[in-house]
Amino acid sequence: MLNKYLIKALYLTLTLVVVTTPACSLFPGGQSAVSPLKPLVQDPHVRRIQTPSYVGARGAIIFTVQLPGDNKLNATTDKIIRLFAEKTAPLDIAIPPAISGDYSNYMFLRPYIDSGVIDISINGNTLSWLDLDTTKTDPSYIKLQSMLQQCREETKFLFGDTPNACVFPAEYFTQENYLLLQDTGFKILSLPYDSYYNFSMKPLGWSGEVAPDGLFRLPIIGSADFAGTINKRIPVSTRTDPDKKLMGDVSQAINDLGIAVIKIDPLAFTKEDNSPDSEKLSELTTLVESCRSLGEITTFQTWHAYISRWTTGNPGIKRVMPPYDGGTAIIFRMDDVSVGWHEDVVEAIIKIFEKNGVPVDLGIVSNVDGTKSYEMPWLKKYLEKGIIGISVHGYDWTYYQFDTTHDFQSRTLLNEDTCSLYGAAEEQPPPKEVLTYAHIKLKLMQARDAYLQYFGVVPVALTVPTDYYDETGYKAIQDAGFKIFATQITADPHPSIILVDYFGQKTPDGMYRIPTATDVCTWDKCTWGDIFDISKLMEIQGYCKYHAAWDNIVYNDFGAMLCGLLGNLGVAAI
Repeated sequence: MLNKYLIKALYLTLTLVVVTTPACSLFPGGQSAVSPLKPLVQDPHVRRIQTPSYVGARGAIIFTVQLPGDNKLNATTDKIIRLFAEKTAPLDIAIPPAISGDYSNYMFLRPYIDSGVIDISINGNTLSWLDLDTTKTDPSYIKLQSMLQQCREETKFLFGDTPNACVFPAEYFTQENYLLLQDTGFKILSLPYDSYYNFSMKPLGWSGEVAPDGLFRLPIIGSADFAGTINKRIPVSTRTDPDKKLMGDVSQAINDLGIAVIKIDPLAFTKEDNSPDSEKLSELTTLVESCRSLGEITTFQTWHAYISRWTTGNPGIKRVMPPYDGGTAIIFRMDDVSVGWHEDVVEAIIKIFEKNGVPVDLGIVSNVDGTKSYEMPWLKKYLEKGIIGISVHGYDWTYYQFDTTHDFQSRTLLNEDTCSLYGAAEEQPPPKEVLTYAHIKLKLMQARDAYLQYFGVVPVALTVPTDYYDETGYKAIQDAGFKIFATQITADPHPSIILVDYFGQKTPDGMYRIPTATDVCTWDKCTWGDIFDISKLMEIQGYCKYHAAWDNIVYNDFGAMLCGLLGNLGVAAI
């Protein structure tokens, strides 16, 4: 085992080797946990390696170790950290704010932070939180806010990272404490699971509304006592391995929200003489291995780095999309855009819109046959000019990818209609047992992240391929972060310009539903009236008067379908 002095030299010369070196080979000796280093008044510490990035490919599982205010459990904590490192699983360590400002008890963590093994959060279970009706001018508010700010600053100075998550006691979940955490700069609030708390992968204000400066509310779904929430009095030899209830809770949380937090109390793995209990720690190893089958193990810090990219986008992209200032709106959408599928025709159509100064939305299929079918470099120049917008037109070329109740069949040509022929594929969809809420949601999370990385923008709209969807599919789309749901008007019973759920009921977590009035594939069957300027509201209204009468409404009448939507909703897609 290398000592800490050799580690310092290795960091200067072999930084890149750390990534491929076997776990723990560059860690400090075991004594560092019981003989903490004293913090030095010197330059701020610069962290050397970050924990592995979370990319959203699967649901997130966060293990958080709750440290007390002394060093009695440091030896056990050291063993737990090494256990996770050996399993190449990042770990969150929640430290309590030091009332005296002395963080020497936690300095043994720094080499692990520098090795990219752990991240730091704040353990709020050791604090005296605000009472009800405490105002911001109250001395107790000012004192507690100052302590939390100092803790975040000291942690940044000593370890090189500012903690953005607070593990919080449920009994103090009040508006006063919630606003205090927001004002102090925290981004994540994690507390024991209860549906009352309205957990969300979106930042929420106190009242539950989506707010950019709000807090992500993440559920602690259980505690790891040996192997989960097992009663400590049950002998190891008779316990199930791992705890089925905890595993079921993890699976449910990932299906419902996409994330689960598991709390670890080092005391549960410590003997009466404060030495680590190796038998109990072996049970924890089993739990870590079992959770790997359910999701990706990460930390609060890395999860937040991933989720925050959805709202910030890529500042390097300079877009000049024409502004929309209200009034009647028409959105042109072009679906089935993907690598190798008539790219020359797609570009020719884009150029027509460019020539006329009108933007067009591209519904890009993310992963045709498992490929990166969104990777079309030539699109980026039109994106930067503001000529095109980007939406997700499904994650593959399959029928019923958002309908979990439909009897599956291959995507064959169902009829001879031009629109059905264009873009149809022959592959089989996922089997019914695979096409679940979790499967759809994670596919779409992957697509949004891939588009962000490649195009530098976060798609907000999902255009439904083949217009088949059910309640489960709708909720998966909604919970994957999309804000606009677009299908054909004939397939959407609840078009809406306010946020609604599957049943059309208003909800702050819902989606706008902007349907397509008609498809240009039917233009050859259209009946045409006078040409009108869609940029002039009065001309649209005048043109649409003719189509207001029921005897003039014909399904293939392009004008009738368009005017019907514009009259009722004020917006329509073509």
